[in-house]
Amino acid sequence: DDGMKIDALINNAGFCSQSRYTTPDGLESMLQVNHLGHMLLTNLVLDVLKASAPSRIVHLSSLAHAYGTIDLEQLEGTDDDPLNKITMLHYGNTKLMQILYSNELNRRLAGTGVVSNSVHPGAVDSEFVRFLPEFIQ
Repeated sequence: DDGMKIDALINNAGFCSQSRYTTPDGLESMLQVNHLGHMLLTNLVLDVLKASAPSRIVHLSSLAHAYGTIDLEQLEGTDDDPLNKITMLHYGNTKLMQILYSNELNRRLAGTGVVSNSVHPGAVDSEFVRFLPEFIQ
């Protein structure tokens, strides 16, 4: 035992852009920041969370998840896919993925003393939407 303890993991990174960006890993940026990064970090520290039980994982999501749909054949979309041209829909997709992951993770962690939740933090006055059309801001 190295004494490492994690009481709570809060996955709070979020990204939304009108343009399609590809990360150095070759992945679409909103998918990577809003979902895959959280999933990777959570899985990397899951054993420590279990050893630290009771502990919790909190995924900050968004009401935009209500606009999300998941097409397993096109998680990242394509350049000619209208999904990537309708920013909030794609953002909603990534937030829906996050909620579904959190719910499934909670189901799998039953009995371990670790719980996984997702929450909508509410609207905040920040620079988060600075790259979006003015009517959305």
